[in-house]
Amino acid sequence: MRVVLLFWMRLPVVVRAVLAGSVVGAAGTAPWAVLVSVNSKHGSAVPPIERRHGPVVAILVTGSLFGFAHFTHPEVTVILMPYYLAAAAIYGALAYLTDSILPSVVLHAGGNVLSAIGLIAGGRLEWQESSSPAPLICETGADASFWTSCLAALTVGAAAVWAYAALANVARKVSQPA
Repeated sequence: MRVVLLFWMRLPVVVRAVLAGSVVGAAGTAPWAVLVSVNSKHGSAVPPIERRHGPVVAILVTGSLFGFAHFTHPEVTVILMPYYLAAAAIYGALAYLTDSILPSVVLHAGGNVLSAIGLIAGGRLEWQESSSPAPLICETGADASFWTSCLAALTVGAAAVWAYAALANVARKVSQPA
């Protein structure tokens, strides 16, 4: 036990916080995910809103709640609400097409892991300001890094559109009577 404690105390505070938060988060998230999964089939917020107003409104309403739920984090402000609405749209579309929240829970957990890696590697979250602001593209001009990022975003975006279209096609086939 003493060796583990000594090792733990030698870790940087940020690493200890991320590791502890991950353990507590995983322990707290697993039962919640099961509860939400069971409730999503038996009368949570999404099905009644979806029946009355359609999936788009249901995703926007629950996405807003998803965004406001993250306001418990001190670094989250209203400026991040479009980010949370976009994430909720992705998670909601995935849940709608698969008729399960499990893929969205896995995607959300993966995003949290990537954020934790970014925090450990860079010392700050991706949306936090750096100590010295980077110059804007309009000031410096487009460089190879900019065009590489654009190409990567277009490639990943096209792959996501293709994957969602294929998923919607499979969902339609499964829901049609034989």
